[in-house]
Amino acid sequence: MPLNARIAPAQTVGQKACVIALSTCWGDLVRLLVDHVLRVTCTRRVDSRSVKCSTTTRQAPPNPITAHHRQHIVMFNWFHKFGSPRWCYGILGRLCLIAALATGLLLVVGVVWGLAFAPVDYQQGHSYRIMFIHVPAAFLAQSIYLMMAGAAAVFLIWRMKLADLAVQCAAPVGASITFLALATGALWGMPTWGTFWEWDARMTSTLVLFFLFVGMIALRSGLEYGPAAARACAILAIVGAVNIPIIKYSVDWWYSLHQTSSITLTEKPSMPASMWMPLLIMVVAYYGFFFTVWMMRIRTEILRRERRTGWVRDLTDGATQ
Repeated sequence: MPLNARIAPAQTVGQKACVIALSTCWGDLVRLLVDHVLRVTCTRRVDSRSVKCSTTTRQAPPNPITAHHRQHIVMFNWFHKFGSPRWCYGILGRLCLIAALATGLLLVVGVVWGLAFAPVDYQQGHSYRIMFIHVPAAFLAQSIYLMMAGAAAVFLIWRMKLADLAVQCAAPVGASITFLALATGALWGMPTWGTFWEWDARMTSTLVLFFLFVGMIALRSGLEYGPAAARACAILAIVGAVNIPIIKYSVDWWYSLHQTSSITLTEKPSMPASMWMPLLIMVVAYYGFFFTVWMMRIRTEILRRERRTGWVRDLTDGATQ
C-alpha cells in the first residue's frame, strides 16, 4: 500500500480534531462574550432605572389626587354600586323599612293636623282642606317624572339596567299620583270655581302629564323586554320632561283659574304657619310613600329579572326552608 494512502486518513482525523477543538473554543468565546454583553446591559439598565427613580423622586410634582378628588372617586364608586342588582336589593330592603315607618308617622300627623286642627279659611271655609291631599299629589307627580327623566338619562349614558328598572317601576306610581291630583283638583274646583273642569293651562298640562305616564306604561307593555324597549321608554321620558316647566309656570305665562304658588323657596309663605306646616308634613309624607312603594316595586322586579341567577335561587331556597 502506498505511504501517502496510509497518512491521509491520519491527516483527516487530525483535521477533524482541530476543527472540533477550534469550534469548541469559538463557542466558549462567543458564549462568554454574550454573557458579558448581557451582564453589562442589565447593569446599565438597573443603573438607569435607579437614576430615573431618584430623579423622579426629587423632581416629581405633588400627588394630584387630593382629599377632594378621593371623595369624588368614592362617591362615583358608590354610584356604580347601584349597577349591582344584588347590592341594590339588599340596601333597598333596609331603606324600605325605614321609609315605611317614617311615612306612616308623618301621614298620621299631617292628616290629623290638616283636617282636624288647621284653622278654617276665611274665604273657602272647610273646603280648602282638600289642599292637604291635592297639593302634595301635584308636587309629587311632577317630581316623579323629573326623577324618571334623570334615570332615563343615566340609562342612555352609562347603560345601567337598574336605571331602566327604576323608570319602569316609577311610571305606574306616577300615573296613580297624577290621577289623584286631577281628581282632588276637580273636587276642590267645584265649590271654589263652580265647575269640576276647565281647560286652562295648569289643568291641561297636568292631564298631559297623566297621559305621558300612561303612554310610558303602554309603550313598555307593547314592546318586548330588551334594550329596544328600554331605549324607547328612556327617550319618551326625556322628551316628556319639557312639560314640567309648562306645568310649573303656566299660571304665570297664561291666564288661569289657579292661583300662584302660596309656598316658594325664596319668599315667605302667604298662609299662616298653622296651615303651611301640616301641608309641608303631608308633602314629605307623600314623598316617603312614593319612595316606599317604588323601592318595593324595584325589589320585586329585581327578583323577577334575576330569577335565574344563583343568589336569587339561594335567597328563595332560604325563604322556603
